[in-house]
Amino acid sequence: MLRKTLLMDDHVCPWWLAYTFDNPLRQLVHNPEKIFSSLIRPGQTVVDIGCGMGYFSLGMAKLVGESGRVISVDLQKEMLAKVHQRQFRRDWPPVFVWFKAERITLV
Repeated sequence: MLRKTLLMDDHVCPWWLAYTFDNPLRQLVHNPEKIFSSLIRPGQTVVDIGCGMGYFSLGMAKLVGESGRVISVDLQKEMLAKVHQRQFRRDWPPVFVWFKAERITLV
């Protein structure tokens, strides 16, 4: 009952709980630009599977630049809407492509 109330079926983080992971202090430990700078170059296409609110997607967008592409994939349309909103709030070039997955299975 509580699980259904919290919308946590199949171990998916509820979109409203994701705000707890997205705060300025996280930059001290998980700086996307530092983490991915040796792997991502301008002009590349990168994929963020399970992007949530786009914490890593936004960092990747800075690295790929205007000539690159970031494909953000998530199960929840609310998460993808938040990535979309955050991109436009920062007035970034249209480097994002959003996909709502029906199910993410790694085999």
